[in-house]
Amino acid sequence: MANRRPVRKAPQQRQRTQPAPPDAPPAPAVVEPAWVPPTPRAVARLGSEQRAALDWLALVAVELDRVQQQLGEKVAAARSQGVSWASIGHALGTSGEAARQRWGSAA
Repeated sequence: MANRRPVRKAPQQRQRTQPAPPDAPPAPAVVEPAWVPPTPRAVARLGSEQRAALDWLALVAVELDRVQQQLGEKVAAARSQGVSWASIGHALGTSGEAARQRWGSAA
């Protein structure tokens, strides 16, 4: 059996707390998931500021999913009221054809 070197663990950094800048958005509400996947090694080596940035990304991704679902529901409601794809596309800053391709199955 080959000799193996012991794995060295990175020293833990002290976490510094800094006051939030006055124009910073409020801290998000903490939502504890039912199951948390294992942390990849690359994430485990990140500093506290980098982890905070990843936490914000995860929260924004959840919010984006929620908003996209609402958008699909609102497009479907507009179509059920007879609003044209051209009008929906204009309201969303795209063409009617692009809107129909993206949300046509939801309507």
